[in-house]
Amino acid sequence: MADEFPVALYLARRDAYAAFLAAVDAETPVAEARAPVERAAALHRDGGREPDWYEVKKARAEFLAAATGHLRSVRGEGRPGAA
Repeated sequence: MADEFPVALYLARRDAYAAFLAAVDAETPVAEARAPVERAAALHRDGGREPDWYEVKKARAEFLAAATGHLRSVRGEGRPGAA
């Protein structure tokens, strides 16, 4: 009976850790999604006199990369070109 406890504890911790990792992965595109919105809002803070389009485009590219990676992992696809 003593052997049953460590196995049950391991399985509970494994499941909790897997749930944690899934939640973190789900939050990654959300965090990257906020950046383009914040950068776009910053374009107008000084009345739009000196917009920084480089930062907006960079944030958008980072979001697209994160979202694409997340969607591929959800669908069970590997990286393009990976064997």
